[in-house]
Amino acid sequence: MRPRLVVIVVVSLVALGVVSPATAVTAPSSAKSPAIDKAALGSGGGKFCDDARKNIADAFGANLGGILSDPVKLKVYFDKQKKATASLINGAPAEIKPSLLVSKKLSDAVADGLKKANYVFSKIDPAVLAKVSQPDAATKAANAKVQGYFVNTCHIDVNKALSGTVSH
Repeated sequence: MRPRLVVIVVVSLVALGVVSPATAVTAPSSAKSPAIDKAALGSGGGKFCDDARKNIADAFGANLGGILSDPVKLKVYFDKQKKATASLINGAPAEIKPSLLVSKKLSDAVADGLKKANYVFSKIDPAVLAKVSQPDAATKAANAKVQGYFVNTCHIDVNKALSGTVSH
C-alpha cells in the first residue's frame, strides 16, 4: 500500500472558515475523492451562500489523489481555488468580510509554502502546516465567526457534506 498523504487542499475553504484549519483531506496518491453529500450543503442565505456552496463543491469535486501526485495539476488547482476565494471574499457580507480577510492570511501562507516547494506537497515546510493545524487566536476567532455564519445563515452542514472526504 502506498503511504497516505495528509494534505491541506482546501486552502480557500480554510480561509473562509468553512472547514476548520485542523481539518485535513486524506487520500492515497492514486485515489479519487469520494462524492460530496450535496444535500448537506443546504440552501438559502442568498448569493454569497450559493457561491460558497459552489466553491465547496468545486474544491472537493476534483480528483484530489490525481492532483496531489502531479505538481502541475496541484498548482492549477491552487490557482483556481485562490481566484474562487478572492471572488467569494469580494462578495461577502460586511458582517463576516473582516473575518474572512483574517482567515485568508492562513491560506496565503499555505499557498506560499506550496509555491516554495515547487508544488510538491511532500516538500512543504512543516512549519507552514503547523500554522494550519494550530492557528493563532485571531484566526481561530475569525474562523469561528465565519463557520457560525455558514451554519446559521447558509444552512451548510460542512461536516456531513464532506464526511466521506475529510478526516477530523
